Amino acid sequence: MKVLVDSNILIYSIELRDWLEQQNLYISLITKLEVLGYYKLSEKEESYLNHFMKYCTMWPIDNTVINRAIKIRQVKPMSLGDSIIAATAINGKLPLATANTKDFTQLTDLELINPFEDL
Repeated sequence: MKVLVDSNILIYSIELRDWLEQQNLYISLITKLEVLGYYKLSEKEESYLNHFMKYCTMWPIDNTVINRAIKIRQVKPMSLGDSIIAATAINGKLPLATANTKDFTQLTDLELINPFEDL
C-alpha cells in the first residue's frame, strides 16, 4: 500500500519496523525537514534516519500542495508542517500514517492510519 508517513512515524520507526517493511512509503519533504532539523538529533539518529529515508519516495512541496494546505489552514487551526503533510496525502490520494490522528480528524477527505493500533 502507498502511504505518506508523518514525522512521528519516522521517529518511532524502530518500534514500527515490521509494519513499515510491509508498506510502500512516501515522505513529504516537510517531514524530512522536521525530522532532520530536530535540534536534539544525535549523529547516530541522523545517520539512521538518512539511511531509512533512502527507501522512501520523497514527495515534493509544489504549488498544488501549498494551495491545498492554504485551504486546510483556512478552516482548521493547524501547524504549517501538519497542513503541508495533510495536503500532500490528500493530493496524492494516500492514507496518512500517524500516531497523532487527533491532529487530523477534522479533515474528512484524509484517510488516517495509526500503526500503533495494530501493535
